[in-house]
Amino acid sequence: MSLQAIDEGAPMESPVGTQSTFQVGGDAIRKKISKTNDFQQAEAKYLSLSKTDQEHLIDNLIADLTPLQQKIQERVIVNLTKANSELGKSVAKGLKI
Repeated sequence: MSLQAIDEGAPMESPVGTQSTFQVGGDAIRKKISKTNDFQQAEAKYLSLSKTDQEHLIDNLIADLTPLQQKIQERVIVNLTKANSELGKSVAKGLKI
């Protein structure tokens, strides 16, 4: 798979109308789960790391994101910033964005 192909199948929300019901001793229904904060757990994990481990995580993210298209890098930075603003800023700085 080329790096270009990664964006073509970008993660996205399931299309409307994909609810399904399966018989399992009752009804199991697939539907969207409403969450108020999708990034709280990621921030808690980041903040639980030592300063050294935070720096290693940032370095690893920069190394893994460097070969990717800038629009993908920017999308990741937006999500990292939602989890923790300093994490997002550090990765953006490392990527020179």
